[in-house]
Amino acid sequence: MPIPFSTTFGTLPRKLEAQVQKFQKLLSKEAPEEESNRLVPHSFLGDRQFNKYNYKQALGYYKKALVQDPHDIHVIERMALSYIWTGKFNEALLKSEEYILYQPELYGGYLLKGSALTCLRRAKEAIPWYEKALNRAKHPRERLLVYGSITNNYLVMRDWENVLSTANASLELGRSNAVLINKARALMNVSKSKEAKSIVKGVLLAEKDNYLRACAYAVINDKERMLAELSIAMKEKAAISKINFKTDFDFADYQDDADFRRIIYPT
Repeated sequence: MPIPFSTTFGTLPRKLEAQVQKFQKLLSKEAPEEESNRLVPHSFLGDRQFNKYNYKQALGYYKKALVQDPHDIHVIERMALSYIWTGKFNEALLKSEEYILYQPELYGGYLLKGSALTCLRRAKEAIPWYEKALNRAKHPRERLLVYGSITNNYLVMRDWENVLSTANASLELGRSNAVLINKARALMNVSKSKEAKSIVKGVLLAEKDNYLRACAYAVINDKERMLAELSIAMKEKAAISKINFKTDFDFADYQDDADFRRIIYPT
């Protein structure tokens, strides 16, 4: 399943974004570059690009935002996530460590560090960081995010029993189709295919997101429907999907498949 998004959410109105960009252009003509960089709300502009999945552009703004405030946790978190979505996992790891340094009492930095380690295929190293995140996650929504990442990590380790126990703990807090898909994947690997297929059927009835639907079809080895859903996902969220395709356990068996690769790497 995909790495969870930021622990802070929100979108910015287009009219306001346009006003900020106009201000930036005017300021750059009338003020020295140093003064312009000080006054322009780079974090705001970075968030706008982040919410559009333009992670490379977002990083450009966030780097300038950190010059304005080197301890801005929101910016540090968004940079770590942007590095993950652009496949720069070592850079994401470094940013997660900055987060922990500045806000050790919050769960977000530990979750990001675990996620970066999972992406780097250092799954065993990730476990204690997820545990620290879980211990600091105060609200059900936060705990759901952490549990989802833990199940991903155990999938990478092929530790089916821990996938199941973690998924069940997560589902006690609330429904998550991503976690249900992970649970179904583990069930398939412990010879409980009937239960797994029942879960997948329920997910497909409820889930609209094409990427998650592709993951569900992958669990039951329905390649044709999986590829159809992936094709749509690539068109809608290509910036996210390309990284997911490479790191998501659900597609591990398809990395060398010619049909799969035609979708991921179109000529």
